[in-house]
Amino acid sequence: MTISRLTVDKLGVKLYDRVSAVLAELIANCYDADAESVIVTAPMDTLLAEKKGGTIKDKGLEIVVEDDGCGMSPEEVNPFYLRVGAERRADPKRGDVSRKFKRKVMGRKGVGKLAPFGVCKIVEIISAGGPVVDGVDAKGRSAKGHRVAHFTLEMEKIQQDTDSDYQPPPGPLDGTVQKRSGTKVILRDFNHRRVPDMPELSRQLAARFGVQSSNWQITLRDSNKKPSQKGYMTVVGDLDVDTMPASLLRLEDPKPKKGIVLGPINLPDGKPHDKLRAGFEHEGKAYPVTGWIGYAKVPYKDEEKTSQLHFTGLMERLLEVGTILLVGAMLRIEPVFTYGGQTLLIAGALIFLIRPIATWISTIGDNLRPTTRLLFGWFGIRGVGSLYYLTYALSEGIPDEIASPLSWITFFTVTLSVIIHGISATPLMNWYEKRFGQENRLEPETLEEEVDREADMDR
Repeated sequence: MTISRLTVDKLGVKLYDRVSAVLAELIANCYDADAESVIVTAPMDTLLAEKKGGTIKDKGLEIVVEDDGCGMSPEEVNPFYLRVGAERRADPKRGDVSRKFKRKVMGRKGVGKLAPFGVCKIVEIISAGGPVVDGVDAKGRSAKGHRVAHFTLEMEKIQQDTDSDYQPPPGPLDGTVQKRSGTKVILRDFNHRRVPDMPELSRQLAARFGVQSSNWQITLRDSNKKPSQKGYMTVVGDLDVDTMPASLLRLEDPKPKKGIVLGPINLPDGKPHDKLRAGFEHEGKAYPVTGWIGYAKVPYKDEEKTSQLHFTGLMERLLEVGTILLVGAMLRIEPVFTYGGQTLLIAGALIFLIRPIATWISTIGDNLRPTTRLLFGWFGIRGVGSLYYLTYALSEGIPDEIASPLSWITFFTVTLSVIIHGISATPLMNWYEKRFGQENRLEPETLEEEVDREADMDR
C-alpha cells in the first residue's frame, strides 16, 4: 500500500473533518457491499479527545461500524481496498452496481477509505468475504466459513517519508474463517472532535441514506449507555417529528394483489383523498411512494452545518468590510475633482434609472405589488461585486488611458452606493414592515384546500 503524505492530508484530514461525514463514508462502503444491516456504535454527544494547552490527549474511546455485507477475503484486500484512487466503475470485476442487490454504488474514486483519518489516527479492519472454504475459526477449531482479512492502518506510518510500500500489520484473526460475511471497522486514537447526539446524527445520516427498507437499515448505538437504558439505540429514519395539528398526510402502501398499484393518500382526518394517489405512473409502470408529509412545529437545523454557514457568512462580511475600508483608504482628492462629474452622471444613472428600470422589467408578470418592485430596484449596487469585475477587466490588460478613469469611477460609485443605500436601508425597511407586514402574514389556506387546489391544477 503506497499513499503519499499529501493524499492522506488532502483526502482524509482536510476533506473529512466531522465525525458525521466520516461515518457517512463508511456507511456508503457498507451500502456498496450489499449490506442489509449496518450498526454504528459510538459515544454519542461526546468529545473524543481532550485539548489542553495545545496538546490533544486521546480518551481511549472507540467508534465501530459493522455490517453484514459481502465483505473482503485476504485475496481481495490488496487489489481493491488497499488500492487508493481506483475507479470501481471502470473495473470489470466490480462494475458500477453491487453484486447481490444491484445497487448503484455510492463510492466514486476509492478515497473514502481515507476518510477516518480526518478524525482519528488508527483504523482497524476485520472483514470476512469470498466463498465458503474449510479452515479454522478464531478459536483454532476446524470450521467452514468465509476467510477473514484482519489488519490495522496507522496514519503516522502511512505518512512516513519512505519509498517502500506500506504493509499494514495483520491482526490475530487474519486468515481464519467465520460463518457470516461482513466487515467491522474500528476507529481509535482520535483528534479533538465531537460525536453529535443521537437524534442529530440520525437526521444527518437519514438525509443521505434515507429511511430503512426491507434490505437496508442503519442502527445507532450509544456506547455511553447500557442496553437497558433509554436512548441506547435508534434506527436511522425513525425521526420523532412534532407536527402541527391537522397537517399530516399519509402515503399508504399499494396493494398489487388487489389491483391497487398506487396506494391512497390519507388526509389528516383519516379519509383517503378522492383525486390523488401515492406515487405516479410512467409508460405503463407504477412508481408508488410511501411515507408521510406534514408541517413540523419546529424547523430542523443541522447544528454543525449551521455553525459552519454562520462562520462562512461572517468571514464573507468581514472580507467585504475590509475591501470597502481599503477602497475608502485609496480615495484621494485629486481624482474626485478629475472624475467627479463623470462619476455623478454614471452613479446617478445606475442608482436612480438603470437598476430600478431593469428590476421593474424583470419582475413583470410576478405577483408583486408595485411598492415591492420599486424597493427591489432601489437596493443595489453596494457590495464588492463591482470591484471583482473591475479586477477582472484590469487583469485582461485594458489600456492605461481607460484603466485609470474606469477604476476611479468604479471606486466612487461603490462609495456613493454604500453611503446612499446604507443610510436609507433601515428606514425604508421599517416603513415597509409597518405598511405591508400584516398583509404578508395572512393565514395560509388549510392543507385540504391546498391539496385540492394542486390536484385541480394537475388535472
